[in-house]
Amino acid sequence: DGESQSFYQQRDYKILPPAAGAANCSEFWPRFPALLELSVQSAICRPAPGECLRVGRAYVVRGYALSGGGRAVDRVEVSLDGGRTWALADIAAQPAGDWTAPRWAWVLWAFRIARVPPRCSIASRAWDAGGNTQPDAAVWNYRGVMNNAVFRVEPPTDAGPAL
Repeated sequence: DGESQSFYQQRDYKILPPAAGAANCSEFWPRFPALLELSVQSAICRPAPGECLRVGRAYVVRGYALSGGGRAVDRVEVSLDGGRTWALADIAAQPAGDWTAPRWAWVLWAFRIARVPPRCSIASRAWDAGGNTQPDAAVWNYRGVMNNAVFRVEPPTDAGPAL
């Protein structure tokens, strides 16, 4: 009846407050419980690192998304303008049925760019069935865990490097 005393439960799977650092983290370890769920997150898999996009051509951005606690990924959005505007990505077939039932798997998504712009900055964010989404920027913590900020890539184009 209590948290495991293993190293990972006691010193690894925890989010410490911003005041924690190498010199004082020992005072914070016992004060916070181990993480038991993942935050909602998405990632962009294509374009792959270094892949050059052709300006004016169509391109399909691809990625995955997942959430913790058995919550379904409700939607994935993609931005091509630094997060000022967002559009829905297509999510590959999800299991039919009760949306309140636990979902323990990731989803694959795709987003079609009709015409790649000369300077291309692509961002993705997921939303889960609990209304949780990814923050615009990472929240700093000493261990760096649970970083689920909006995922961003700036692929080169045949018009030159991204801004």
